[in-house]
Amino acid sequence: MPGEEPEGGETTVTTLRQSGTTTPLVARSAWQGVAEYGPCTLSQSTDPGGVDPRADQYGVSQELLSALRESDEGADPSALRNVLLPLTSQPGAGTVGVNALAQDWDASTPRGPVAVRGVTRAITTQGFSGDRTTDVVQLAFECPRVIDESAWTSALEDLRVTVPAQPERPGQWPTA
Repeated sequence: MPGEEPEGGETTVTTLRQSGTTTPLVARSAWQGVAEYGPCTLSQSTDPGGVDPRADQYGVSQELLSALRESDEGADPSALRNVLLPLTSQPGAGTVGVNALAQDWDASTPRGPVAVRGVTRAITTQGFSGDRTTDVVQLAFECPRVIDESAWTSALEDLRVTVPAQPERPGQWPTA
């Protein structure tokens, strides 16, 4: 349910689409495939690294996205933009989500050029004891040569992210 702590306290990324083993087009350590959309793939980071839980969520999301692009040696990045990542929702209640930052770039691989749409979101929560923790969602949507916008739309429709966050309005990030 949106806003509830995921079981085990971990961030999960799932899709409504049943898919077998998906291999990301760009080889990155600690990344796994989530789903395929024609020739495009959606993958997630399984180890986003340590994040300072006192840092601004927007700033950390921006830094993580920049680090991902740099690790891909990405060329020609587009401007940052907001994307609403759908939270796990109950049937009939509609889909709600949390904001994330997205940016496109081109990456070279041994198989040829790949267009990447990176998406990141850091979510900081504070427990009753006052301790702060940060959960990170980091995704890469990859297509040969150019981003297939209809495949991207399908990926967002199928995507469900389970994070300890309240639903947000598109483009309106929580303040510290």
